[in-house]
Amino acid sequence: MKKSTSATKILFLQDVGILCFMCCVFIACLIVIFESDSLMYQNLIMLAGLFLTGMLVVLHTQTAATVVTAFEILSFSAYKLYQYAAQDVSIEKTAYLWPFLLLGVLGGLNLFIWSYASLESVNHILNRQVEDLTVVDTLTGLQNLKSMYWNLERIMALSIRHDTDFGLMIIRLRYPEELHKVLTRREYEEICQRIAVITENVLRIEDSIYSMDKDGAVGVIYYANEEGAGIVKKRLLDALGQKGAFDQIRGENLRVEFRIAYKQYSSDLKKDAIHFKQLVEGELAYEV
Repeated sequence: MKKSTSATKILFLQDVGILCFMCCVFIACLIVIFESDSLMYQNLIMLAGLFLTGMLVVLHTQTAATVVTAFEILSFSAYKLYQYAAQDVSIEKTAYLWPFLLLGVLGGLNLFIWSYASLESVNHILNRQVEDLTVVDTLTGLQNLKSMYWNLERIMALSIRHDTDFGLMIIRLRYPEELHKVLTRREYEEICQRIAVITENVLRIEDSIYSMDKDGAVGVIYYANEEGAGIVKKRLLDALGQKGAFDQIRGENLRVEFRIAYKQYSSDLKKDAIHFKQLVEGELAYEV
């Protein structure tokens, strides 16, 4: 509720800022149009100064905008006072508006930009919070990398306590860059989805499957010894390499190759999920 109220206040200030700017520009244009021809050049110069102030604020040079605005007000005031004192020229009523119009443009645009930046900051924080709570990859429906890290560290602690055999297996496309070049984005996404489906069909229900990135990489936490892991790897390679496994993507014989590596967890390794994943990726580098 507090965040909603805060966002409403920021939006209100944003509206006030842009409304103030637009009113000041509108009044300045009216002065130029309806004031006498003898003051045309003076008013055009002040209108140009108004737009200069606005441009400097939009370019995020607030200090320069403030200095220029102060210089414009002081110069215009000194000029009008000189005309009044030395040349006995009366000061027209519209001349009193120009300093306030300049300050209105400066303040209005600064308020708009400040409120816009504040709103962006609020949205960024909300997006980060949503990302932190998200544990499912929307493309494949699998749990994501963050969830895999959480589960890995929990399973590491349980494995040491109960002496359970488990390991991490990573499945990656062998030539993802080449596939990106020849396939459309939708076709590549279909490959990623197909990889997830095939992997889920091959593995046992107690094994956990995770989507690791947007290139279709899949992580598997399996419960087996070294010999069992080798059998799982062979079954996955057979299923993923089966003829016609990816033909439905383009309706043709699409060649998709994979690299699969795994590593058993042991008590002498760190209870660090990221480090363990890096060890498996090191094994993956030797899968030619």
